Amino acid sequence: MSDLKKDLNEIAPPKPKKIVQRKAKKSVTQILARTRKKVAKAEQTLRSAKQAAENTKKKLLTIDKALTGKETQLLTEDIIESAPKNVQEHVQNQEVIFKPNSGPQTQFLASSEREVFYGGARGGGKSYAMLVDPLRYCTYCKSQGTPSKEDNA
Repeated sequence: MSDLKKDLNEIAPPKPKKIVQRKAKKSVTQILARTRKKVAKAEQTLRSAKQAAENTKKKLLTIDKALTGKETQLLTEDIIESAPKNVQEHVQNQEVIFKPNSGPQTQFLASSEREVFYGGARGGGKSYAMLVDPLRYCTYCKSQGTPSKEDNA
């Protein structure tokens, strides 16, 4: 009997269930928090990738419409630069009749509004922009008009 008592004293008593449950719960909570952070980061990356793909798709459709003549499109440098190399080469090989000055002239010609205020000093390209702007509508059969400039000087 003394050997049995000695063996019992050597065996460690089991830990109370509450302590084990608390440690397990804390461990699971930490694992869940890390997993949630990883999922949130992956979702953000996915949203960014979808947005970038959508922007690229829009730019490529704009280039396609301009090159096929389906619509009159203004191709800006950033649209062309974001396109794949083979598309850039194809666009560069196209005959460019007019390229607007960077700044207000480009903004004026890119606007889709019917009326746009465009002012500034001499030599800014206002008259030339006014002459070129109606050319966007030349693809319509019934387009007609005569540009004029009133000089109050």
